Amino acid sequence: MFVRLVFLMLICVSARADVSYWDGDIVRAYVHNLELQRRWAVAFLAPHLRAARGDERILDIGCGDGKVTADIAKFILEGEVIGIDPLYGS
Repeated sequence: MFVRLVFLMLICVSARADVSYWDGDIVRAYVHNLELQRRWAVAFLAPHLRAARGDERILDIGCGDGKVTADIAKFILEGEVIGIDPLYGS
């Protein structure tokens, strides 16, 4: 289900994207900031994920590209991890 949700979100974003959406400078800045946020999130969540039972249900609101959500899911093997992010221009 999660994979389908991410796939549908990617289709919606791609369908709404204009030419400037793929500007190289914008993409590089986005990826750079995203990686910094991911490192901060993993450092912040590490003690909580180590203490997780593995059957939790987690909702990641504002998950962006879902990389942090995917990192969280590696620790929640029997539970459920769902990431949602608003689509711009909706």
